[in-house]
Amino acid sequence: MSIIQQFYKHVLQTPDKAAVIFDGDVFTYQELANQISSLSKGLLDAGIQKGDHVAVLLPNGVEFIVLMMTAANIGLVLVPNNMTIGEQVLSRSIYSADVKHAFVWHASVPDLKTTFDAILDDDAVFVSVGGESHGAISYEALLETPPYSLNIINTDDFLEYPYILTMTSGSTGEPKPIVLSQKTKVLRAKAAIELYRVNHEDITLIATPMYHSLAERLVIIPLITGGTCVVLGSYTAKKWLQAVIKHKVTFAIPVSSQLKQILIELNENPCSFDSLRCLVSSSERLPDSVREEMKMLIQCEFHECYGASEVAIVTNLDHQKNANGSVGLAIPNVEIKILDDNREPVGINQPGEIACKTPMLFSGYYKQPEATVASMWEDYFCTGDIGRLDKDGYLYFLGRKKDIIITGGINIYPKDIEDVLNSHESVVESAVIPLPDDSLGEKLTAVIVPDKNTSFSTRTLQRLCAKFLADYQQPRSYLLVEEMPKNPMGKIMKQKLIQQLSANSVHT
Repeated sequence: MSIIQQFYKHVLQTPDKAAVIFDGDVFTYQELANQISSLSKGLLDAGIQKGDHVAVLLPNGVEFIVLMMTAANIGLVLVPNNMTIGEQVLSRSIYSADVKHAFVWHASVPDLKTTFDAILDDDAVFVSVGGESHGAISYEALLETPPYSLNIINTDDFLEYPYILTMTSGSTGEPKPIVLSQKTKVLRAKAAIELYRVNHEDITLIATPMYHSLAERLVIIPLITGGTCVVLGSYTAKKWLQAVIKHKVTFAIPVSSQLKQILIELNENPCSFDSLRCLVSSSERLPDSVREEMKMLIQCEFHECYGASEVAIVTNLDHQKNANGSVGLAIPNVEIKILDDNREPVGINQPGEIACKTPMLFSGYYKQPEATVASMWEDYFCTGDIGRLDKDGYLYFLGRKKDIIITGGINIYPKDIEDVLNSHESVVESAVIPLPDDSLGEKLTAVIVPDKNTSFSTRTLQRLCAKFLADYQQPRSYLLVEEMPKNPMGKIMKQKLIQQLSANSVHT
C-alpha cells in the first residue's frame, strides 16, 4: 500500500483523532486529509503534473507535512533543501535535480525569487507558504480549493516512482541527489515500526529539520500507523522536554548532539517525563559518559542506531541489554561487510569500510550513474565510514573514511582518540584533525570545546592519552574553541573547522 492509502485508512477509522500537533494547533486526520486533497487539486489545476520535481525550502511545520502527503498522493518528486542554503549552492541543487516548481517560505521569497526565476521555466508554479508574497501563488489560497469528493485522489500507484530527492554533496562539493521512492520510504518506516514496536497509540516527537530523511521518516511512521506526531518548529533542549511532558510523547529519535543538550538541561532543571516509552539516539555515536548518565535518568527503552541517508538504519543497539561500545547488530534483513581499500572483505576485528546490503537501499544518485556504481560493491552500499565487526557481529564505528589520518604509513582513526578525550569531565566535545606543519608536514591536532564549569588542563589530557593510546595516536597540539561548526544533524564539519581555526581558536 502507498503512503497515502495507509494514511487514508486511518482517516476513515479515526477521523477526529489528532494526526499532527504543531505550535499549539491540533490537526485531526480528517482535517489533514482535507488539506491534502485541496492542495492536490489546486496544484493539478495550476499545471503541476505527475513526476514534476518540486524544490522545498520550508521550516518545520504542518505545511511541510501536507506537502509531503500531497506529493505522495499525486506523484510529485520533492527536493527539500536547507532554508539557509547559499545562492550558489541552491542554484546547483535546482539544476542537478531538474527542479520545475518551488515551495518557499514567504519571508525567503524576496531573496530567492530572482534565483528561481533565472532557472525555472515561465510556466513554473512558485508557491509562497506562510504568507503572501509578490509574484508567487499563495499556499493558503491553494488550500481553499474545493477538495475532491473522495478527499484523496490516488488514482495511480506511485510506490515505485521517485518520491524524494535528498540532497547531499560529493567529494567535489557538487550535489549528489539521493533518489528515494515511496516504496523505499515505506520500507524504512516499517523497519523502524517493527524495530521499536511503534503502534497507533504512540505519540512521536519530531525535532530535527524536516528536509532531512530522519524527520521525514518520523512523519510517515505515525501517519501510516494511526498515531500522532508532535512537530517542533525549532529545537532547544528545553522545548524538547516541554513537548514530551505536555503532549505525553512516547517515541522519539533525537540526534546524539540533541541528547547531550537534553542531558545538560535535565541536570540543571530536573523534570519527569514518564510517558516516554522508547528513545533512540541517531546520527553520531553517543559518548560513553552521556550514554550511561541518560540510562540512569530515563526509565524507558533506550536504543542507539547507525545508518546513512542512502540505506536508512543499518544497526541497532539496545542499551538496556548491551553497552559494549559498539553501534549494535545489523537489524533484520540487513547484512554488513567490512572491506579493505581493494574492496575485499576483511577478517574479524579488522578495520575497513562499512558496506551493507539492505532492502531499504536508495534508487541511486539522480542522473549520476557512475557515482551510483562507484558507491556499490556487489549488492552492498559502501558507506564511506570505517568500522570493524567483532566475532558476535557487533559493529564498531571508527569514523569517516575521509577523516582517516595517515602518518608514517600508519592509519590513525580520530574516533579512537576523540573517545578518550571526550571521556574527561573537562571536555564537552573534541575533534582530532591533521593541520599543516612546517617541520612535520602534518601534525595530529586535538580541537577541544572545554567545559566552562570545570578546571581545564592540557597536561591532564596529555596524561590521559598517554595512558590509553599508542604513541602514534598522541595529539601533538591542542587547540581550544568555544564551539564546533556543525551541520543541521549535529555532526562536526571538520573541513570547516580547519578553515575557522585561525579566526576563533586559542593554542594551549
